[in-house]
Amino acid sequence: EWLKQMKSASILPDVAAFNAAMHGFARKGSVAGVEHCFQQMANERLQPDRASYNTAISACAETADDVGASAHLRKMQRAALEPDLVSYSALITSCARASNSPEALKWFNEAASKGVGVDGVCFNAVIDSLAKSKRVEEAEAWLRKMTEQNLQPGEDTFNTMIAAFAGQGKMDSAEVWLQRMIACNLRPNVRSYNLILNGFAELQRPKDVLKWMENMVKAGVQPQLVTYNTVIKAFVKAKEPEEAKKWFHHMQQSGVVPNVMTYTSIATLAARAGDAESVRKLMQEMASKGVMPDAVTFGCWIQAHGQARNLAGAIQVLQERMPVAGVKPTAFTYLLLFRYCCTRARRYPDEAEMLLRKMVAAGIPPHDEVKKVLKPVFGDAKSNALWS
Repeated sequence: EWLKQMKSASILPDVAAFNAAMHGFARKGSVAGVEHCFQQMANERLQPDRASYNTAISACAETADDVGASAHLRKMQRAALEPDLVSYSALITSCARASNSPEALKWFNEAASKGVGVDGVCFNAVIDSLAKSKRVEEAEAWLRKMTEQNLQPGEDTFNTMIAAFAGQGKMDSAEVWLQRMIACNLRPNVRSYNLILNGFAELQRPKDVLKWMENMVKAGVQPQLVTYNTVIKAFVKAKEPEEAKKWFHHMQQSGVVPNVMTYTSIATLAARAGDAESVRKLMQEMASKGVMPDAVTFGCWIQAHGQARNLAGAIQVLQERMPVAGVKPTAFTYLLLFRYCCTRARRYPDEAEMLLRKMVAAGIPPHDEVKKVLKPVFGDAKSNALWS
């Protein structure tokens, strides 16, 4: 559109104009928009310059398209334009976001060999890619290289290391990295603490979650929605329903509005107890606050009916409640129902067949776990016919 406007005003677009348009597309992560600009430049017989290619690489980095970023850098070189620090840092970042540590290392080494002064951004990207690939020892080694070159790691680098160790359940190491962050005169932010909290939550260690929540508040870092959701999740996983409910109320008293993840965690407690009525009331509360339930929330409602051996109620949730809310069932939704159709105490082959046909009609293919649950009900011959 802007190109038409320029031409209608008898203004010939130049490379700078196209670069400005590409920059706008790149900020939105629109690789297609950038590629369209390249095509239009070719139509106008204009040669892209280094800024053009760098913008294209940056757009690819926004979408973790390391293949596209690499292709643009090679095109740049074929056009006799040498990549600079901006080119390589964007490319290495794209590899990091794609969790492609071998490519990140390759491009870092190429930049260094060509005398491009790699900076903290490049180091951070390599460390990030290694950590995401669970190569944490190598990530630590690269962090040492970074400091040896008098480059100061930032909050993101430390958070990357905390996330890597917390994700592996190595909480002692995760805590050490948070302390190192403080030793480097960097203030841990809300993400730093949330990573620690989530690591302990996954290990079902709610006492440690509360300890770090207290440390967080003492450090003057305000807990956010994700923080409270993590605390609630910790108690749900540890099967301490009263504590989970207490924190659910506490977050609201603190002015933090629950989201679908919060409500789903609380609904999980009711589902385990077979309390479908409590799940229904939670759904009503969500609606009153404008929080839309998702398939997982409805799965809790189905699970609550199933635990209470109310198969009809569970099927009603699928057939009536979910369509009204505009929520589509997933493979897991059907798997829950199939499990309640095929209990050890009693089997419901007619209901199971009806649900299976509904699942297939919805374009959801039965996966191996579904087949495993249903095979004892239908037998080999009928199972094979139904799958096909």
